[in-house]
Amino acid sequence: MSPFEGGAAPRRPRLEFDHVQIAVHDLDQAANRFARDYGLLAVAGGRHPGRGTGNAIVPLGGSYLELIAVVDDAEAERHPTSLRVRRALETGRMFAGWAARTEDLEATLANLRANGFDLPEGNLVEGRRQRPDGTELAWRSAELVPGGEFSPLPFLIEWQVPAALFPGAGGGNHPSRARGVLSTRLSDPEPDEALARVRQLLADDFQYAVQRGQPGVAEIVVDAAAGPLTLR
Repeated sequence: MSPFEGGAAPRRPRLEFDHVQIAVHDLDQAANRFARDYGLLAVAGGRHPGRGTGNAIVPLGGSYLELIAVVDDAEAERHPTSLRVRRALETGRMFAGWAARTEDLEATLANLRANGFDLPEGNLVEGRRQRPDGTELAWRSAELVPGGEFSPLPFLIEWQVPAALFPGAGGGNHPSRARGVLSTRLSDPEPDEALARVRQLLADDFQYAVQRGQPGVAEIVVDAAAGPLTLR
């Protein structure tokens, strides 16, 4: 019997689109390419200690694009989510994964469990990295699928920093005058089933769709001055 049977399930905190991980071989080269091809400027992010990855950030105000690369193979080997970045590159994927932001990670996970979501064991982890200026950023995250699998489902993230230190803060002075993410298009071999699971998690918190294809993110649409900018 569910512990919530006969009573109210935990509330479902609203989720926001936080960021998408764009797998790249070289952070500097990728930053130059995004500036040239999309008018999107990236700033240096930092290393993820012990995880073998590093990043650069394209800030978009309330969200951001994360250019992410494997920078230490030995460290990355110990972490399925780091290996997911390498597998994305090996299989020609642009996107390694994406994140939905919550202000209460425990409440979000409790709501999912109460509604029958099968969550991986030990999925809640602490994360941190230092920016080039020495400022430390901290967060907690939870994977919703096991083993670093590609999935249309996001991982969840709860930031533990002031709003001014959120990686997307400020929005950046992009030549394209990009100002946020409009929508995300996800994909899965069974799109109807995947859409039902995504809706169970996200409801109508922001704009998304699911199409038939390999599991993961198919495209991201960024709001820019000259019109929607599609990354795929």
